[in-house]
Amino acid sequence: MKKKLNKNYKKIKKKTIYIGTIDHVHPNHAYFISPNLSKDLRITTQNLLYAWHKDTVKITLSKDKKGKKKIKVVNIIQRHHKKIVVTIQQEKKKWIGIASRHIYHKIFIKKNKDSAIAENDKVIIHITQWPTSKQNYALGTVVKNLGCRGNYNTEMQTLMISLGLKSTFDKKIDEEIKSIQNRIKITENNRKDYRNITTFTIDPEDAQDFDDAFSVEELSDGKFSIGVHIADVSHYIRPETDLDQEAFQRGNTVYMVNHTVPMLPPYLSHNVCSLVPQQDRLAFSIVFEIDLLGNIKNYWIGKTIIHSKKRFTYYEAQKILDEKKEKYYTPLSILNNIAIKLRQKRFDNGSIHFHTQEMQFQFDKDYNIINYFAKSVYSTHHMVEEWMLLANKTIAHFIHKKKFAFPYRTHDTPDQEKFKQLTQFLSTLDTYSSIKKLKPTPQHIKWIHQQAKNIPQENLIHQLSIRTMSKAKYTATCSGHFGLGFHLYTHFTSPIRRYADIIVHRIVEHILLDKKYPWQTTALEKKCQHISHMERIALTAERESIKHKQIIWMIKQEEKKFRGTIVSIVSWGIYIAIEGIGCEGLVRFAEMSDDHYSIDHKNFAIKGKKTKKKYQLGQMIDVKIKSYDLEQRSVDLQILI
Repeated sequence: MKKKLNKNYKKIKKKTIYIGTIDHVHPNHAYFISPNLSKDLRITTQNLLYAWHKDTVKITLSKDKKGKKKIKVVNIIQRHHKKIVVTIQQEKKKWIGIASRHIYHKIFIKKNKDSAIAENDKVIIHITQWPTSKQNYALGTVVKNLGCRGNYNTEMQTLMISLGLKSTFDKKIDEEIKSIQNRIKITENNRKDYRNITTFTIDPEDAQDFDDAFSVEELSDGKFSIGVHIADVSHYIRPETDLDQEAFQRGNTVYMVNHTVPMLPPYLSHNVCSLVPQQDRLAFSIVFEIDLLGNIKNYWIGKTIIHSKKRFTYYEAQKILDEKKEKYYTPLSILNNIAIKLRQKRFDNGSIHFHTQEMQFQFDKDYNIINYFAKSVYSTHHMVEEWMLLANKTIAHFIHKKKFAFPYRTHDTPDQEKFKQLTQFLSTLDTYSSIKKLKPTPQHIKWIHQQAKNIPQENLIHQLSIRTMSKAKYTATCSGHFGLGFHLYTHFTSPIRRYADIIVHRIVEHILLDKKYPWQTTALEKKCQHISHMERIALTAERESIKHKQIIWMIKQEEKKFRGTIVSIVSWGIYIAIEGIGCEGLVRFAEMSDDHYSIDHKNFAIKGKKTKKKYQLGQMIDVKIKSYDLEQRSVDLQILI
């Protein structure tokens, strides 16, 4: 006979414990992220135990009587934020700090005697006391005043801090730079001397560092020796030094509007390593023996010493090619003619061309925007690109033959669901009315682009096809590069601004010197993950800085009417890309007072219930600015009827 449970005891419910991080996306809820879970868990703010965004926490996961998941933070293992940026507001004669995103607790500010602050200033504060069950707020002290909210420099400093970017270098790095200064000696030891061969650089007009240079020699039988010479950064930055660790942590140089966050100190990036004209410089080179049809007969890889005779901008080099005169015309025309053949071969072999238009700001001496225009693209841009691609691909094949792990630059096939949505949208257009089942292959994407030529939706179709693409990244194992159509690819040509290239340089040197290979695949993969992560951060910073300036440019326009294209339809509204500016703004359904609109998912459109008015993806409409927020880099638009 079974014994009955004593009513004084409760059945113990099973609880599972996980450790992970908090992603606090809304005042009322957050998400718990753990590598041990297949998907993120939604957790209410009241069960966070006052954990903040990005804090490392321990949670318990259980189920109630109805089988519903119960998630609760039971311990805050590590606080992510020790210093944060807040906007100062005054409340009942007290200063409070409002965090811009993800942090929803009040922070009372203790004003230092040395820190002058005013309402709407953005300041860095140090958290001195975290919220608890007894006090639902935090305390902090001012570390630095960044300036007034909305100001470009203030917002960019805020962005950099939120992304963990540093524009200055620590004193220990300065000390290491001094030691490099003391031991610099340009020497020909174990290097091929290219100083007497015609060598030059081609870069943007505002370039401050020069990673690459070209040398051109005519050989017999219609062949040429083309040298692609890359700054030998690894000669100066030794593994495991403070400087090396700092460069690795930064991952790459970040280019923002009017501001650059360098990977290397300027003494190295703009001077010692940079292939500046009329100076002897150390390089890591790949020299091709090649004919005018782009057929490679042989190549050599090794350390060199070079002397750039001339520094060209893309425009200056193009002008020489167009006018067919000046002593550099012959080497430039050789480079260009071979590059044209290389480019054609690349596209024939599966490389995809995405049509994008890059915009550029023009400023006065006080950095006020006076113009905003499309960047000119010359054949010299394509010429340099082809030689860089060839060098990178050749290095990848060279290392791969040795069967070593190294930082491949990889690009996966398109996202299947996004590509399916693209083809569904295309089927609504007359041009693609006879569309068959397309697959995410280079051939089918090329066909999509060809069909889009000279139709109103051409730019949108290119944008949407880009959005189907996976993000390129660094991996220690080879999986190919879909966009370029290369089976093997790496980055070798920009070591001044990319840490991945420094690693590749070191690996190539080990192979050339026949040294024992020091990198394990697992350790190298971790490095690849970090520099891929830092690359994504750099892209975020760049885009946010551009959008800030785009909004300012829109506000300045005397003509307040803008022409735009509907580029996205979401549950809360439609996004419009402004023609000639590229900035996207939102028309909210809640603000469309002329009718009640519902989404027609099948036709990628919205329709009015009363008026039957229709707005479709790809449609061009007139809009004006309704409101904007420079801090959030957002624009709300209103449709002009």
